[in-house]
Amino acid sequence: MCEWRSELNPDYHCRVSPEPGSDYCIFHEPGEKDIGRFEQKFYEQLDGKGLEEARNPRYDFRGYFFPTGILASGGSREAGQLIVPKEIAGDLIGSEATIKGNAHFSHTTIEGGAHFWGATIKGYAVFNEAKIEGDANFLGTTIKGDVDFMNAMIEGDADFMNAMIEGDAHFAQATIKGDADFAQATIKGDADFEGATIEGHADFMAATIDGFAHFEGGTIEGEAHFGGATIGGNADFIEATIEGDAYFGGATIKEFAYFARATIKGDADFEGATIGENANFDFKRLNGGFSLTNASIGRLVRFDNPVFHKRIGFDHCVASGLDIGEGKPRLRGWGQQRSGVTLTDVSTGYSFWRFARLTFEKEGRKHEADAAHYFERMWRWKALRSVPLEEGTPEVGNRRWEKRVLTVLDLLGIGLILRCVHIELAELNPSRVRQTSLRAIYTIMWLFDCVFLRWPTQYGASISRIFVTWGVLIGGFAAIYHLVGVRIFDTSVSTGLVWPLSFGRALYFSIITFTTLGYGDIKPTPGWGSALTATEAIFGGIMMALTVLVIGRKFMR
Repeated sequence: MCEWRSELNPDYHCRVSPEPGSDYCIFHEPGEKDIGRFEQKFYEQLDGKGLEEARNPRYDFRGYFFPTGILASGGSREAGQLIVPKEIAGDLIGSEATIKGNAHFSHTTIEGGAHFWGATIKGYAVFNEAKIEGDANFLGTTIKGDVDFMNAMIEGDADFMNAMIEGDAHFAQATIKGDADFAQATIKGDADFEGATIEGHADFMAATIDGFAHFEGGTIEGEAHFGGATIGGNADFIEATIEGDAYFGGATIKEFAYFARATIKGDADFEGATIGENANFDFKRLNGGFSLTNASIGRLVRFDNPVFHKRIGFDHCVASGLDIGEGKPRLRGWGQQRSGVTLTDVSTGYSFWRFARLTFEKEGRKHEADAAHYFERMWRWKALRSVPLEEGTPEVGNRRWEKRVLTVLDLLGIGLILRCVHIELAELNPSRVRQTSLRAIYTIMWLFDCVFLRWPTQYGASISRIFVTWGVLIGGFAAIYHLVGVRIFDTSVSTGLVWPLSFGRALYFSIITFTTLGYGDIKPTPGWGSALTATEAIFGGIMMALTVLVIGRKFMR
């Protein structure tokens, strides 16, 4: 019997007798061989001639050294070409085989699986428009040319894990009923899955694709795993549909990443990914979270009025440009009209705006950077007021922030009181009391922030807003003096008390009080009048200081 042994299946034994002077049969002889005799013995196996115990199963070619290629054809057999029928009953087994030519099974129906584990095909592997009723197993296979499964139907898995494909991998319009596993595979050309349907997972973890990865219009009903993969060209997922998560963590895409009008019903995770050119994340729909944490994008990142329904992450993301819609973000307007972004997770929304601010500053787009800073501050306060400390949200829910807040409140004389209340109630429900007290603290600080920074100056971004605030405060206090009836002592009038003041005189008094000039020709009586004018003077001093800071900031920028 032939001495060839399978490394994949130690129980396999070739039934064919060895050739004279050799330990191997005509099929397993690795050296030069008589092609005519190989063809003769090959067709005897296909036709079932001879004793069954002296020949291998009909379509079991494992470990064979084919001197030529294989062609599935309904035509006549020709010398120099090994022909198999287009209807193959059962499994087609070519594991560990070496084919010195093409493996051409176009339009073939295989009623079992196509198994080429560990095989070497020195030409093309062509299965376009074929129907494989089991798995297509090419695990660890080396294919010197292209792999063509265009319009093919694979009713099981397509397993190319650790495969080496030295040409393109064409699966356009193919249907794979199971998983498509290309983990750690190497494709020297393009990976083309345009319009393909994968009813399981698409696994390209740690794969290397030297060309483009085309999934335009494709459907992946499971998850898409590209973690640690390297794509030498574009990653094209335009109008693709991914029913699960899309994971590109640690992947390298050397050119463009296109996800325009793509639908991802799970999370889109690009943490630690590197994209050499533009990244277009203009999703049609994204149901899960989104992460670009620690990612690096060589040029522009595009989001067209994005909607993020869940947690997002942009911490330490670096990009050369950002586009979130024409004229966005801006300080004028309301809601998404001015921000261009819809965020729902208050604990992580600020990370997007911090990334936006840093990117706009890098581009030199100062107005957009100011708007991004405004939204960053706004979302940071939302996070501080809503996230429990125990959740450990980075830079929001941690003890460092608690210490800083309590230090500030101690200076204001409030921190000690809150601590005493906290200690007295701690035995009732410590975590609840702690969370509630911190929310109260953050709310007080937020109110100060809104009154003195956000509303009057838009965090230093708006000169017009600060002058409008001047007018509102001066006019408001003037109206109070005029309408409420504060008793005013007017030294310019001989009768002494004048009550009420005319609006003109009240406005004049409000201006000199707000600007802290205090000419002394009009002064309030003790009591509520003095308290009101002192309050206006405090606001005036603060607003003048803010005005100097905002104008100075504008000149510096």
